[in-house]
Amino acid sequence: MTRDVRAPSMPTRLDSLPRPRVDALQKEDERMSAVTSEVEAAIRDNVVWAKLPENLKLLLGGSQREYDKLVLEYSIKNQLRFKGNIVRHVRRDAEGYYDILLKYSQNHLMLFPYHLSDIVVRELRITPFTYYIGIITDLMTAEKSYDSLPNFTAADAMRVLGIGRNQYIDLMNQNRSNRKFLRRSTPIRALLPTVPVQITMEPWHLLCAGNIIEADVKALSRIEKDIIDMLLDEGPQICGTLDSAVIQSLHQKGLVYFEVPVYDDDYVYVTTLDGFVMNRVLGDYFETLLYKIFVTIDEQSTVKELSDTISIDLGLVKTAISLFCRLGFAKKRVTGLENLALHKTWAEYMVLPANDDSNLDDSLTMITTDLADLSNSLVSPCVGEHDEDDDLLNAVDEALSGADPASPIAGEISSSAMVSPSALQTPNDAGSKRIGFVFDSTLTAFLMMGNLSSSLKNHAVTLFEVGKLGDETVDNFIDELQNVNLFAEGEAQRYSEHARTLLHTILALREHAEIDLLRGESLLSLDRSARLRVIQKSYKLLVSMGPISTEACSLSSVSLPHYGPPAVEVTSFWWRLHLYETVGSGPPSLLIPMGCRLPRLPGLLSKWKRVIVTTGAHEPVILSTDNCLITINDTLMTSPVFLQAYSSVADDSEVVNIPFPFEKDGEEDKDSFVHHPAVHVLREKLGLENLVGYIVLVNMRKKPTKTGSQGGGAPSAITLANGGTSSKNNVVTKDPRKICSPRQKLEEGESFDDYVLFDCIFGIPLFDEHLNKVICDKIRRHDTFNPSNFSSVEFTNATLSEGTMALVKRFRSNNYQCPFGNDSTGTPFPTETIAFEEESKSLHRVPYGFCV
Repeated sequence: MTRDVRAPSMPTRLDSLPRPRVDALQKEDERMSAVTSEVEAAIRDNVVWAKLPENLKLLLGGSQREYDKLVLEYSIKNQLRFKGNIVRHVRRDAEGYYDILLKYSQNHLMLFPYHLSDIVVRELRITPFTYYIGIITDLMTAEKSYDSLPNFTAADAMRVLGIGRNQYIDLMNQNRSNRKFLRRSTPIRALLPTVPVQITMEPWHLLCAGNIIEADVKALSRIEKDIIDMLLDEGPQICGTLDSAVIQSLHQKGLVYFEVPVYDDDYVYVTTLDGFVMNRVLGDYFETLLYKIFVTIDEQSTVKELSDTISIDLGLVKTAISLFCRLGFAKKRVTGLENLALHKTWAEYMVLPANDDSNLDDSLTMITTDLADLSNSLVSPCVGEHDEDDDLLNAVDEALSGADPASPIAGEISSSAMVSPSALQTPNDAGSKRIGFVFDSTLTAFLMMGNLSSSLKNHAVTLFEVGKLGDETVDNFIDELQNVNLFAEGEAQRYSEHARTLLHTILALREHAEIDLLRGESLLSLDRSARLRVIQKSYKLLVSMGPISTEACSLSSVSLPHYGPPAVEVTSFWWRLHLYETVGSGPPSLLIPMGCRLPRLPGLLSKWKRVIVTTGAHEPVILSTDNCLITINDTLMTSPVFLQAYSSVADDSEVVNIPFPFEKDGEEDKDSFVHHPAVHVLREKLGLENLVGYIVLVNMRKKPTKTGSQGGGAPSAITLANGGTSSKNNVVTKDPRKICSPRQKLEEGESFDDYVLFDCIFGIPLFDEHLNKVICDKIRRHDTFNPSNFSSVEFTNATLSEGTMALVKRFRSNNYQCPFGNDSTGTPFPTETIAFEEESKSLHRVPYGFCV
């Protein structure tokens, strides 16, 4: 084997540098990362330069100016409040600081800083409407696409401006038409809305006075003036006590804004996302925080408990949940309004007693006498450490406790109209843990891409963006899955079959406990300790879809039974090599490190007609050995390659699946594949009796039919059951682990010697309805999820992980950390070529230059 030779103009890559230099670069990167983390921690803790540890001062070159620069930069990027933070020692002008913060936020398309509304709206007179108008104007001026907006920013801008993807495209076309046909440029601002759309609000939201000048008041109606006077004299008011139409009118005039209070003991749940815009992820601090909290919101935990579980500052958690509630993506279980009579314009939130025949329009009474007591628990700041928020609270308390019964605003309230008890359900007992079903993004892609049902897409968006669908929402999801349109061929068949098997899986798992659906990639956004705490707190067992992608395998070392891959390595080529060595069965295989180059196909594989190329990042590709080198060498430039000999037939008939848990010995036909020697060894050595999944065998001796390739000729295109095709270049894109194969025993003329072990998959498959039902039935029949089996499952998983990791350590020189491999959370990259020989049935290192 020879190393890849780069042209002189090509940039030098770390893996082509001498080893000492690579180590030096890695150490320098690690050092700078550690320095940045320490400095940011000091800024968050408000450590001034004089009290900064000497080692950090040295790392900053002893320059206070450098530290001040980092303080200002961090504060602006993280939208920190001026008062109460270290930035006030760096920049004396609060107004100038907020101007810079807002300009930076707009330029970087960040969300409006709602947690700073009391400053930004009340003092600077910048409302969410004007903020997002500025962003849209800048985008249109630069002629950028709507996809430039990050997800949450796009969703909030649509909520405030009413401008979604279609509206934005229409505005861009209109702007271009004006320039083309009228030969003059109409200002973009003239095309945009002049007032915000009607906002969605809840009766428990707080109405606050914005920046109001005398000229604003002159144009108001009497009732609008009364509410403004109340806000200015008595402070923020509960929206449910006021006329909702008047509130909307004042909001459209830009004179008021809303606070969405969140408290330590609130229970919050995520609804099915409606109005979420799937554009792109920005990656700023707050967006990252939002996604972390999205996947960890637990209907059975308070906000304070959630903060403790994921070890994120309580104030930040409240701010994030407040935004979710504002956008309508989350709801409070108990709003605190159960003792409060609402204004008649909030009728949709009211319920009348059964014996009450009174007309709402004639039922005008006062706020209940419990309102003053309620205010103490109802009104609470989103960020409670700041003086501005304390002033806000005091004003609200005074307003609520001293409400004037004669006020025309407070008087129009129905005493019989109370908050519906259905919205105030008590959370489930925290002790009743659930089953977590872990899936990867391929499932959400199938649900979104297929035209399966009219309302299923919102659930698919929720599964992808939130990364979780709680049991409370699963009922509605089941209804949508039951209405899926069924297709009989092509890609549409794959989509609908995944939906049907997902429905069957949910119903089967629900027989054992409540179930949450969890996207593995979303869980991986949490740090490892937080991820384990979340899982341990909420679930009694985990079940994964099978196979699951490496990127979604985020549950290594969980201390509870997991019916899925116990470690990320068990989803990779390392696991297959471990299987082949353990069982002594498998196709001839080569694991080649990234950066190598093959001048010709190695002799180990040259006698076969086809090879399967696996990288981990893409679907495997089956290639003819006559013309595979270009593809293999191109792939080796960016990732390691796992090469394996493959059957001459690639029309899916060569694959066999054997589901487990297995039946008792003697209950299967003698020709059943459960009697294959490789299956016997797996049952004995890996303890598969306690686990859930299936074994994949491949027939390596099957001959092509007359319609296939014969005599080296190129075959015609073959349509595969999984949707892939073989073209005239004899290329097939498919994953043998995801092939529908109902066969369970040998056909006439076959023997077990024709089949070799390809893989062993843990979890419940969703790609094949028949295999899915067989495994779910086995789980039910064998009582697999019985708690008496849990210790055996945990022990078996630990053994599988240890065996695979032992192999990784054996064949990775000095535990080398590849600079291009995500070794901390992904598959470890190989550092030398490893071969599995068909004759010796064992693994060995291949010397450098083996293929020359």
